[in-house]
Amino acid sequence: FTLSAAPQLPVPPTGNRGAWIIPLSEGTNSCDSWIDARKNEGTNVRATGIAMASRAWMWGFVSGASAYGRRPLGNVPAPAVDAWVDKYCWDHPLVALDEAGRALIEELAARAK
Repeated sequence: FTLSAAPQLPVPPTGNRGAWIIPLSEGTNSCDSWIDARKNEGTNVRATGIAMASRAWMWGFVSGASAYGRRPLGNVPAPAVDAWVDKYCWDHPLVALDEAGRALIEELAARAK
């Protein structure tokens, strides 16, 4: 194994912050799916599973941004993340969850200044 055999990772253009964000898994789902799963959580296994996976993805997304961003976002309890995303998704049902997560991260970063 040599370094030349290692896969090359794409490098986003300088100043293009959005180029670093590649949503995976639950992050590609719509806010509408978040709301539907949250409304039906506990009433059926599928909705509960989707809600749990979506929340875990969001918590990881926000935690990762806090750990590897320019500065920590502060101590934000998971229920507060859930409540914020609930409201955002009710107001923006057609956007993807990664967009909701970025909006939350931006708000938390503004508060942490």
